[in-house]
This record gives sequence, structure tokens and C-alpha cells, in this order.
Amino acid sequence: MKILDRYILKSFLLPFFATFFVVLLVFVLQILWLYADAEMMMYMSAAMVPMALPVAILLSSIMTFGNLSENSELSAFKAAGIPLFRIMLSLIVLMAFVSYGAFLFANKVIPYANFKYENMLRNIVNQKPSLNLEPGVFTSVGDFSIRVNEKLPTSDEKKDSIRGALIYDLSDHSGVKTVIVGESGSITTSDDKRYMILTLYNGYMDDMDVSSSYVERRRQRVNKTTFDRQVFPIDISAFSIDNISKENES
Repeated sequence: MKILDRYILKSFLLPFFATFFVVLLVFVLQILWLYADAEMMMYMSAAMVPMALPVAILLSSIMTFGNLSENSELSAFKAAGIPLFRIMLSLIVLMAFVSYGAFLFANKVIPYANFKYENMLRNIVNQKPSLNLEPGVFTSVGDFSIRVNEKLPTSDEKKDSIRGALIYDLSDHSGVKTVIVGESGSITTSDDKRYMILTLYNGYMDDMDVSSSYVERRRQRVNKTTFDRQVFPIDISAFSIDNISKENES
């Protein structure tokens, strides 16, 4: 390897690794606030590599050749009769190896990391389904679409308190069957982890006739039932899988 190649590679690799890990950290931090688990973060990082790698290559290339140009080193290379292609040759060869490595990584590592990540995510949701609920956003849980205005932790780490719950029962698969509204409530799971137990206080339920058209439903009188306290078990058995540490046991 010639001195020129070593110099160009050294100028490129330092900003490359720095920008790669910074960009990767930025992508991973998007889920850090929700699932602060070291092992999950590791698997999530693997899945983020294909997004972080191109950005890191672009930024480090701009920084490398920007510094060479700013220090008039590109002009010196050209004055010495070295064409631009020859200056970039070592980086072209490096990118060929990086591309092959990224192909192997995407083929072998990422599918395994995604499997592990989804496995752990399902276990977390299974342990505490309320983590899936983001305040102010409708979230599908089983046959229900749920929105809460506020979600607060309680002294029980497996139980959350909620404010302003709005639930659409979509179990009929032809429209909204029941609309449930509650001023406050709590969310926990059953002992067998099969159901998310949603307890609501001071609310009402509107039963809709899903067999009617939209115009007819607007004209008809719905069956409205009020309640002081009502418990709604929501089936989350689709999330129930063995813990990741036991996945290979049989």
C-alpha cells in the first residue's frame, strides 16, 4: 500500500467510524425512551446498521475530501500529476469490501437480530401491554382500538393508571360494534398473561347496529349504558410466547 492510499484511508476512516456510531445512536435512541433494555438495544442496533451505514459513508466522504480541499492537498496531488480517480481508488476498494460485508450482514445477522428483537418486544408487551399505548394515539389491541389521553405509572410496576379512555370494539369486523368511554381507569394483565385487564370508572357504552348503513346508524337511537366501574378483559394471547431465554429449549 502506497503512502497516498494510507493517508486517504486514515483521513476517511476516523470520521467514518465517528459518524457511523453517532448516526446509529441517533436511530437507536428513538426507542430508548420506550424500551430501555440493553439486550434489546443491541438487537435493535443491528437492524439499524443498513440505515446508518450510507449516512456515515456520505458524511465521512464529505468531511475527508472537504478537509483535503480546504488544506489545498487536492491541488497538490493534481499538481503532482495524480488524477482524482487515483486519489479515490483506495476508498473505492474499501467501499467494495464494505458493500460485501454489508451484504453478508444483511443476509446473516439482521434476520437473526430482528427475530430476537421481535421476540423480546412481544414478551415485554405480554408482561405489560400498556407500554404499547401512546397517549393521544389510537392503538390496536386484539379486536379493540384504544386511545387514552394520559397514562401514569403506579406503585405496582405491572399496572398503569389511565385518564380519558376511548375504546372502539371492532370484533364484528364490519364496523364499530361498541363505543366505550371512561373518565379514568387502570391497565394490568391476568395471571395467565392471556388477557389485558382494562378497568374503567365513570363511563358509558354505546352499542351500534353494524348491520345498518352509516346514514341509518346516525339516525337511529343507540343503546347507551352508563357504569361506575366496568372491567374489560382484552385477549392478547397472540402476544403470548415463551421468554427469549427459553426459546431454544424443547
